[in-house]
Amino acid sequence: MTTKNNFGPKGWTPEQLGSFAGKTYVITGANAGAGFEATRVFLSKEAKVVMMNRNADKANAAIATLKQEFGSDADVTFVRMDLAVLDSVREAVAAVMEKGWNPQDIMARPDSRWLAPSARNSPV
Repeated sequence: MTTKNNFGPKGWTPEQLGSFAGKTYVITGANAGAGFEATRVFLSKEAKVVMMNRNADKANAAIATLKQEFGSDADVTFVRMDLAVLDSVREAVAAVMEKGWNPQDIMARPDSRWLAPSARNSPV
């Protein structure tokens, strides 16, 4: 059985994405691993990224690295949030809403599931 590759000889790559200008992405665990790499891709496509992490020092170090790579105008921000502490989650959501950021486009979760707006209210 042959599987048709709809993405070309290299498969899917971030280069195939269009511009994300005007979109806001909230990424938990964005200071390392898959979350950091997703942040890099979104910033390369001109998106605003809100990083939600437990550790401010690690988040600020990641932001410094990203600003070195993408320039000081890279639109990346940090909001402290610990997913194990429900009050921390509530405070982080309130901070995002208070700032007027509009994370309506996509949210990346630490277990690598990506939620579009229509899926956010569904059990996952």
